[in-house]
Amino acid sequence: MTELELVVLGSSASAPAPGDACSGYLVRHGETRVLLDCGTGTLSRLLQEGETLDRLSAIVVSHFHPDHYLDLVTMRYGLRYGVRKAPRLVLLVPPNGQHFLRLLGDALRRNPEFFDAAFVITEYQPTEPTCVGELRLTFCRTTHDEPTWAVSVAAPDGNRLVYTGDTRPCAELEVFARDATLLLCESTYPGDAGELPSDNHLTSVEAGCLARRAAVKQLMLTHFWAEFPRERFAPGAETAYGAPVRLAAPGVKVVVRA
Repeated sequence: MTELELVVLGSSASAPAPGDACSGYLVRHGETRVLLDCGTGTLSRLLQEGETLDRLSAIVVSHFHPDHYLDLVTMRYGLRYGVRKAPRLVLLVPPNGQHFLRLLGDALRRNPEFFDAAFVITEYQPTEPTCVGELRLTFCRTTHDEPTWAVSVAAPDGNRLVYTGDTRPCAELEVFARDATLLLCESTYPGDAGELPSDNHLTSVEAGCLARRAAVKQLMLTHFWAEFPRERFAPGAETAYGAPVRLAAPGVKVVVRA
């Protein structure tokens, strides 16, 4: 049976740590390739994994903070002017995302249709599932300051990956992630960080609490603030979750199965 696989391309928040990229996560299932977010450096990491833009089935953008979408610009040029002419790529964006990309295209190149040359842009609807290949995608609004949607990717065998995007503590997200096989959860700050630069994200302890309350089978932390050493994130999360956790890093691969 075809298995669901997660490949981490980037795991940094806002600005990439050395050797890392910002948020970008490739989900593979047979010949289907879904890219969840595409922050700074994602395209380079994708190519290092032996993948190419023309093999992608779809890109999903959780929200329009630059560390989650900025490589759409480089991907646009790669698709538009690559040696191998690729068909336009399905780009799934939040509600009102088409308008945002038109404004961005106008700012970048004085061309509101800048992204239309490379992408088939569709706004996903939180109340309606979207299918990409055999994968079923559903969405849940989080509590981040920029309108953000968590994404659930369900395979036919029942295994399910939930990616939180960016969020504060969120009761709706706990329900959405309930019994997920793997929760890929933002953990911008370690639980022992002290006074936080922002209250707009989760700490590692809050991520562990969310995973425990949602009864997810596995937890992977991501979206790390680069100034904190990575080894500070796991201990608080594991205590709160009650089980070992994984830390995302470029090149990390996980088969999503119970």
